[in-house]
Amino acid sequence: MHHKKKLRSIIIVILLILVGTLTIAYSGFTQVLTINGTAKVINQGTWDLVFENISTMNTTGYATGTRSRDETEKNIVFSCEFVAYGDSCSFTANLSNRGTIDAVLKSYEIIITENGSEVYRGTNTNFVDETITVDFTNSLDVNQTIASGVKKQVGISVTLNPDAYATATDNYSIRISYNFEQVAK
Repeated sequence: MHHKKKLRSIIIVILLILVGTLTIAYSGFTQVLTINGTAKVINQGTWDLVFENISTMNTTGYATGTRSRDETEKNIVFSCEFVAYGDSCSFTANLSNRGTIDAVLKSYEIIITENGSEVYRGTNTNFVDETITVDFTNSLDVNQTIASGVKKQVGISVTLNPDAYATATDNYSIRISYNFEQVAK
């Protein structure tokens, strides 16, 4: 019995030595890697594309219209009311790069809804249906760069067709969205 107890004690001591050896061996293979570096901004630029110099609303016939720019200068809102066939409203504005970073036009999209239902979505700058004609003035091409300080003219003209089929409750929503990205240097 004494022999079994002694053998058990020896096995426990050997196991403790093995666990200690494994711990020391593991810590010898453990490392902490660190990446150190610096980054420096050489030219701090600003991104600032806005609408400027919105012309007065030009109307023909009995049409009345308004246009305004929101406080961010990123949106132009306009309203046009037609009374007689052939009435029209139009205005122009400058899309201006007031920042120091050049911008490139990646895409634009025109969306027109009639009485809440979408009737057109695409890039054609001329839309005609039985009631209205919409023409966008767009001096920008996709992938064209607008350098810092450069202005490009954009605009819209909406006409109630002379032979239109319209009701007094027809309501159109007309929107064009421009998508710009920073020019890669």
